Amino acid sequence: MDGTLYGRDRVVNLKQPVLLMYGDKSIDGEMTETMASEDQKRRDRALGNEGYVLNIGEAGHLNFTDLPLYSPLIGFISPQAKRNHRIINETTVCFFDTSLKGLPDRECESSIRKYPDIRFKKGN
Repeated sequence: MDGTLYGRDRVVNLKQPVLLMYGDKSIDGEMTETMASEDQKRRDRALGNEGYVLNIGEAGHLNFTDLPLYSPLIGFISPQAKRNHRIINETTVCFFDTSLKGLPDRECESSIRKYPDIRFKKGN
């Protein structure tokens, strides 16, 4: 969640289901153009055609923690914390339903469409 893929670079895509989550107000904004380009290449290789990416437009790095729910001082850094947590929870449940229970992808995608400012996609 909202991080960079570290370690040795992958030569082949992951075979296990994978869901990457991040926000537009996240760590990518602090990267140089070269770092962001390399990170995107790593993400693409990890995702392959079967992985999922969730991008919450108004999410910051702290939205992927519980901290904004407990401290009103964090509100300006991590806007819409409750809403973003709801999106993260719904997407995670959807991902597990699809990956573990075999429910169709379209059910997942249609439930997430109610949030017009987020981007959710499968594969590269």
